[in-house]
Parts: sequence; C-alpha cells; structure tokens
Amino acid sequence: MKKHLFIMLTVGLVLFMLVACGDRGVSDSYQSGANQTDNGNNSQPGTPYAEMPPPNIPQTPDEPVQGFADISMISSGFTHSLALRADGTVWAWGFSGFLGNTADTTHQSSPLQVLGGESGSPYLSDIVAISVGESHSLALRSDGTVWSWGFGEYGQLGIGTTYNELTPVQVLGGESGGAYLTDIIAVSAGLWHSLALRADGTVWTWGFNRHGQLGNQATVPRENELLPIQVVGGATEEAFLTDIIAISAGDNHNLVLRADGTVWAWGCRRNFQHGGLPPQTYSITNSAVTIPIQVGSGGGVIDDEFLTDIIAISAGDAHSMALRADGTVWGWGGSSAQSRPRQVFSDANGDTPLTDIIAISAGGHSMALRADGTVLAFGSNTRGQIGLGDVPARQVTSPAQVLVDPAEGTYLSGVIAISAGPHASLVLMYDGTVWEWGGRGASFDLSPSPAQVK
Repeated sequence: MKKHLFIMLTVGLVLFMLVACGDRGVSDSYQSGANQTDNGNNSQPGTPYAEMPPPNIPQTPDEPVQGFADISMISSGFTHSLALRADGTVWAWGFSGFLGNTADTTHQSSPLQVLGGESGSPYLSDIVAISVGESHSLALRSDGTVWSWGFGEYGQLGIGTTYNELTPVQVLGGESGGAYLTDIIAVSAGLWHSLALRADGTVWTWGFNRHGQLGNQATVPRENELLPIQVVGGATEEAFLTDIIAISAGDNHNLVLRADGTVWAWGCRRNFQHGGLPPQTYSITNSAVTIPIQVGSGGGVIDDEFLTDIIAISAGDAHSMALRADGTVWGWGGSSAQSRPRQVFSDANGDTPLTDIIAISAGGHSMALRADGTVLAFGSNTRGQIGLGDVPARQVTSPAQVLVDPAEGTYLSGVIAISAGPHASLVLMYDGTVWEWGGRGASFDLSPSPAQVK
C-alpha cells in the first residue's frame, strides 16, 4: 500500500498497526451477508462476464455532463481513490503522497491527474485498468506493462526496492524472465501485496508475504518479495496455477477464477476467507494457506463439493464474495469466520435469495449491483459506507438499497460499476460521473449519502 514520508505520517501511524491477518480494525461480522440463522460468517471478470445482460438503464445521459466525467473504471482504497478516463488517463483524490502527483496538500477532494513518472510522458497514459490497495496503486497499460506508485516498504511496488514512490514506476520482470513484467491483462492491489494476471492464464505476485499471500508454498514465514514471482499450482496438482481468467486481492488473501467457473484461494485463513479447510501441511501456524486451494461449497442449492458456475469474484478485508451465472451471490469469511460459502439473502430471515446481481465488490463491507442499475450494500456501517444517510457504529446484516436522498427516500440508480473500499463506497454512473460516500483513512469522513466527485 502506500506510504510516503510526507503527509503519510498521519495515515502511516494507522497503517503500521495493521499487523493482524485481514483486520483493519473494522467489525465485519455480517459482511458475507449469509443467512444468519444458518451462519455458523475488484474482480476483473473474464469472458463469461460478457454474457451477463447489460444494466437496464439509459445508455447516454440526457444532457451533456459538466466537470469530472467520461470515466470508464473506478477503484476505492484506504487512503485514496482512482478513476480511469475513457482517454486512458488516470485521476486520483484523497490523501497526498498516494495520488501519483506531487501536489502538496493534506487531502485532495477534487481529482488530480496522475503524472507520467518513469513513463516518459507528462501524464500517465494508455491505461486500461487500475487498482488501489491500502496505500499503493497499480495501473495496467495497453501494452501489457504494469505501473505502480505509493507505499513501497514491503516490496508491493515490484521495483526491487522498499522505497516509496510519488509518481508511477514500471514493475520489473522478476521471475518472469524479462526486464519488466509484460503480457499482463489484469491487476489487483491488496493490503501490502500485488497481484497480476498474464495473458497465458498464469498469476504473479509480489510484496508482503507474512500470511502466505504470495502463493509460493512457503512452509515457514518467508521474506517479502520485491519482484514478481509466479504463483504455484497448489491443490491443482500442477507446477503453477493456470487457466485463470480473473483475479482479486484482499487485505491478506487472494481469490482467482478459473475458466471452468471454479474459485481458488490462498493467504490468510484466520477468518476462513479462503473458503476451505486445507491440509495442515499447507498452513503456517494454522493461520495461512500458502498455496491455492479450491473454494468449497456451502451446500444449499449447490450440491457439488466445490463452488461452481462462478463468473465474478471479490476479495475484501477479511471476507470473500462470488457471483454465480444465475445472478446469485455467495459470501464467506468475516469476523464470525463463516468457513464455507453461503448464499446471500435479501432478508434477515433467509427466505428470499438475493438475485439479479451483475457485479459485486468486497472491501470493509459488501456491495452488489443489480441489473436495474440500483445498488445494495451490507456489513460495517461505522463511517456511513452503506449509504443510508447515517453514520451509526453498527452492522447492516441484510442487503440495504443505497439512498441518494434519505430525506426524500430516493434511491441511487443508473449505476454501471461499483467499488467497496475499507470505509468508503464508490460508484460509476451511466453518464460517466463518479459518486462516493463513507470515510477515508482513519478519520476523514465523506458524506454518508452518495455525493458526486467533482
């Protein structure tokens, strides 16, 4: 994540206390949204996701949009947020030192364009995907190269050092054999580690490795990796993990989606966010899974031993989510340690399954996007991140529809993409504008209701 020695000190004090596996100090007992009576707890989708129906919302705005717009992708983090414009440029707002820009401000409310850094251009360009971690950022260029900036103490920038970087630097090749990491088609930033998917279906990681999140089969706590290494095959019984079409990095665990619709996980297992019970030989002091294992089924409507027919995944702080092709959502992990995936229900009694979902996002809470363009959120609401117009320190145990105007009872609609951060929620509207609510960092509060980023 990110940590620059400037203004980062105010945020840094919080970051360095986060040594527990998958815990940012946020209670997430109900983040998985599983039926509590049966409780016992940014993916980047591949080809199957293209088969999902488009949101039932207008395809063009009624009138020209002024200001910050024309956005195609969003990502919410602990210290800041990122937005990717249709022209391939990247914009950031939040705490200074993490924004890829040298602007000297404590907190930047309006987006700043990310500088080019080592790219040789004044501004970072030709970007096709972005991802924010705790306090570092990743950007994928159209040429398959990866760029990073922010907090680098654990090697999460992938540049062979533990330096912090104010502006983008190119991720080196490491074990890939080249001078730089290439042929990448997706990236995902975790707490203090990074994940990348190559066009050949292999997965590469670097950064913090205390909880086995690099997937390198360490049987004892291994040193952090300053350069990319390839994730081993693990329970796939292959030398290296292959056939992957989507990746998602959580705080200290990872999820990957295989082409056959199965889900695999590794890393921290304190909250069972990996969704299975691996052999003892795969764990470190019973708290980490150091190789990929297949996520099991929680029963219910899924009769198979393992979770199947999945089209999207999302790894959160200490819980995991998966979206099935039938539009249902499954969750596991969280502070109540739901060890197996359970179906998310739309009511507290567990009578009505949540359906018609086309996108999911797990952070310190959970978000789901319906086909009609409305948004549901559940889990921790300590900073108003659920979007109900209030900021009580409480849990929202069942999916609640996000309100855009609590006084009028008006619900948010017209959404085409979602991103759940540790304490904030971020959405992309059909007109290319971005809206945000919740909190950032340890104490900076945003609106408890969606407000447009300008």
